[in-house]
Amino acid sequence: MTCPNCSSALSLRYTLMYEVWKCGHCGLEMAKDIHFDTGFSSALNEDVREDALKNLRLHNFGKIIPFIKQHFAHHKPKGIEIGCGYGWFLAASKQQDLHCVGIEPETRFNAIYQKNGDEVRNGFYPEILAPTEKYDFIIFNDVLEHIPDVNEVMQANHKHLKPEGLLIVNIPIRYGLFHCLSIVLYHIGLPSFLDRMWQFKFHSPHLYYFSRQNLIEIAAKQGLQCLEIKALKVIDTQQIQNRIGQDKSISKMKMLIMSVFIYCITPFSYLMPDIYCLFFVKKG
Repeated sequence: MTCPNCSSALSLRYTLMYEVWKCGHCGLEMAKDIHFDTGFSSALNEDVREDALKNLRLHNFGKIIPFIKQHFAHHKPKGIEIGCGYGWFLAASKQQDLHCVGIEPETRFNAIYQKNGDEVRNGFYPEILAPTEKYDFIIFNDVLEHIPDVNEVMQANHKHLKPEGLLIVNIPIRYGLFHCLSIVLYHIGLPSFLDRMWQFKFHSPHLYYFSRQNLIEIAAKQGLQCLEIKALKVIDTQQIQNRIGQDKSISKMKMLIMSVFIYCITPFSYLMPDIYCLFFVKKG
């Protein structure tokens, strides 16, 4: 298998729960032997996850939604969120008078969607869309890195966007503080932190770690031009224990040690953000 970005050779980089391979040319990292578990069974504690992430995600959506509204200042756009999970972005969009529908493979969220009056289809993107469906914007909130064929997805994004439509990718990247520190810990014999960054114990692990440049190049091949890049908040310091506690297998002692460590280094994450949002526009 070659790099999905530049077609260069991949070499083994990290031996974790699963092998991670890296492109020697563009640096893209890929776990090529792992897949999404459609049984949705894993070490992920969903109740804790909701508490850990909701306020953080809503904070970040506060930076994303104004950009969408500004881009479509002359008409009310209709968009689609891929992997809408708990429906937080759908709810935030509705509050800002932004029309967004969702795609979500897990059916356990359906009661939430029904309660909130959300329009959501259960299935996988892009197969679930009809060939002729078009949207003003398509958004991936911490989802693109979990989808197997990134080039196929980018082709679908171009196909299903209207002219001058927006692709929004909210994603963790390779050069962030927490990712880099996890690599240092791996090299001194502590691989579990890097395993956690890849979410290998969860039913939807990371398949990729991109750099911002990787994403710009992959999108450009499909006629999607980068307009803006925004750094986003990576940690809610009030929810550090819940963030770590998403992993049901972690011990209380390890959770305490990690919580203190993360609390101490979080102020420096503004210098090396782990999460960015990239905005692309369809040209041609």
